[in-house]
Amino acid sequence: MPPVAMGTSCLQCLILCFILLSLAQAAEQTPDAGGSGRQGGDEERRLHHHHHRPVTEAEQPLCSNSDDGVCIPPSNDKINKIIHSNNEDEAITILAQTYASSEYGYKIMREVRKIQKNAPLLEQFERQRVEIMKSKESGIDDHIRRTIFHISDFLLEELLTLALVHREEWTQIALEESALELEVGNLPNDDDDDAHYANDHFDKAVNAYEALLLVYQRLWFVVEQDWFSHADQETLSSGQTNVYLLLADMFHERSNTRHDYVASDDSYVAYRYLIRAESWFEKTSLIIGNTSDGDGSEEPRFDQTTTLEAKQTMAFIQVQMGTLLVDMYAFGYELGNDLSTFTKPEGYKGYGEVESRTQLTDGQKQILDLSLRKLQRGFAIYASVEKEEGAHAYPNTDIQLNVAQSSDTMGTVYRYLFKWDAAASEFQGSLDIYDKLFKAYYESGMVLESVEMASSMVATTQSLFEAYLYLPRRTDDAKKVFKRHLILRRYFESQTPMRQSLTDEEEEQDADYYGTNGSYEINDPQHEETLKTYQNLLNEYLQMQSEYPPDGSYYEMGFDYIDSNPSYVQHDKVYEGSLRSGIGSLQLSLNKLWEAKSELEMAVSLLSNGVDGEYDSYGENGEIIDYPVKLELANALLNLAYVLLGLRQWRSSFEAFEEAMDLYASELTEGGSPMDHPDSVIEVKNGNLANLGERLASFIKGGMGWEEETPILDEDSSDGKGLKEGTRYISLDDYQMVQNVTIS
Repeated sequence: MPPVAMGTSCLQCLILCFILLSLAQAAEQTPDAGGSGRQGGDEERRLHHHHHRPVTEAEQPLCSNSDDGVCIPPSNDKINKIIHSNNEDEAITILAQTYASSEYGYKIMREVRKIQKNAPLLEQFERQRVEIMKSKESGIDDHIRRTIFHISDFLLEELLTLALVHREEWTQIALEESALELEVGNLPNDDDDDAHYANDHFDKAVNAYEALLLVYQRLWFVVEQDWFSHADQETLSSGQTNVYLLLADMFHERSNTRHDYVASDDSYVAYRYLIRAESWFEKTSLIIGNTSDGDGSEEPRFDQTTTLEAKQTMAFIQVQMGTLLVDMYAFGYELGNDLSTFTKPEGYKGYGEVESRTQLTDGQKQILDLSLRKLQRGFAIYASVEKEEGAHAYPNTDIQLNVAQSSDTMGTVYRYLFKWDAAASEFQGSLDIYDKLFKAYYESGMVLESVEMASSMVATTQSLFEAYLYLPRRTDDAKKVFKRHLILRRYFESQTPMRQSLTDEEEEQDADYYGTNGSYEINDPQHEETLKTYQNLLNEYLQMQSEYPPDGSYYEMGFDYIDSNPSYVQHDKVYEGSLRSGIGSLQLSLNKLWEAKSELEMAVSLLSNGVDGEYDSYGENGEIIDYPVKLELANALLNLAYVLLGLRQWRSSFEAFEEAMDLYASELTEGGSPMDHPDSVIEVKNGNLANLGERLASFIKGGMGWEEETPILDEDSSDGKGLKEGTRYISLDDYQMVQNVTIS
């Protein structure tokens, strides 16, 4: 799954810079009292940038009343409904949302009052526009030009500010709800008061953006004509692009803070907003171009700074679209053959389900392929901007971060496509950039920047060492990256100096832990049932072990829970170790770290005693596959390393991981890898990798070799050890088992 960002998103940083610039420009400008439409005497006045954007319906064309994207002006009645007051209760309505002083504080109502004060500008603009349309003259007078400038300077800024205030309030509540969800483990409840307030602020922020878009559309209908300069046209076009980006970012952020069906819908809505942003940006690109203004000169319309900024915006849109497509894939969406129609999943799909896929449908492949194309395009544009003359005008760090994030997300796509070499290459490229920036921050004593960079590197190093686990002969690389991951995670959590040796932190057993990462924590309800089954098997085994001496005699235990057929087993540490390894692995998937630690440590001890023996496992067709106990031990050690990581036992975690990698390196056959090797037994059902419980069951079942020509136990024999027909004899090194032949 694509990882959730732990710091401020790139879009938020970019948007914040745009907003601060716009507000600074607005503060410097004052309405032109004269009729010249000029400011500062001889210099022609131009619109200034507003980086924000809303839409009424993500599925509609750019203008809701047009099929071809050409804006048809709404009626005066619709204009009047953007902002109006209720004289009876003094409430103010902006588009579809009503504000009452008794419900909102000063900060919000101050912006609402400003919007109310400047609302007549819209009616004034509409009257002037109608007069121009009625006249046959080709031109525009200074009155409507001045009105447009005033709307841009004040009303657009105020609607933007209102939307940002609501978003700030929503973000604060959403973060608190998300933290509570992690602590308690419950999904968000839309019925509680906090959720109600959060939803109200979210809806009102979207509503303010939509009102802003409607005003933009009114202005665009006039400004797109030849009466205004290309710079003014570029300002309004790019302004609408940025509002759509803000809307997409809001819905994307909400999809990342929730873990239910709402997140699935939000990711789709965010993607539709990005399509709108892309469409408007194409208009901006046509306006900017490299052609002259048609006066015979060869001078371009815009300077290089504006051109480079536009390229970065396009790159950013492409990367965001690619990232959202990855999220949509994770939520279960598929892309149709027309590459434009998405199939919505039934019910909520989480990343646990994504991680279990081993085969992809055509729709899943197509959505990932489209994501990859978007990301590659954005990556290429960023790379070209770096090389272009004048690129130094932009913070080089920002471009490098964008390139690193693009590469990281491409690695995730390759991972979902099971192209592990390509995934590892992209993750390594991303890590190289992060590492360079981190060292610069760390060595300069910039703690906040270092910690934020470390958060990105934690996710990337995890993705990288996991990719190495799927590649042959990369266990040494996996060890190096895993150690780097531990050091970075420790630094991120406690700012422990990077050069300090790994040690185990002393932690209380009742301390709060959030696990290592969602890729380990699956929380499948079926795993709870599988865990109980394994624990029952272990309890019965231990009970029988205590009741019968290890003298080679048989004892009965209910191994087969389907038909309750008895099985007969001798005492064996490998069998108990395999059971405990399965139990500990299931507890890890359920984020029960302390319980998992206990079981896996015992499993490692038991399996170590039987490490010189081998037992057989079976493929899908029942063929015997040799499965050394060393690989079972390596599996237990790998899971133990994950558990110890979650418990902040840094040194012990690395030691377990290192030992597991050494065992894999010595035991794997040619072409095998820790996560994908011929010696492993992995069941595939309906194109999906069987869940963790079934995989563990296959490992344990794999230790039992079918021997067709063996004695059959006869329960009526005098010594109780006879064999009868209808069963098969199963052996595992120094213990024996009998199981009904009808059970495969």
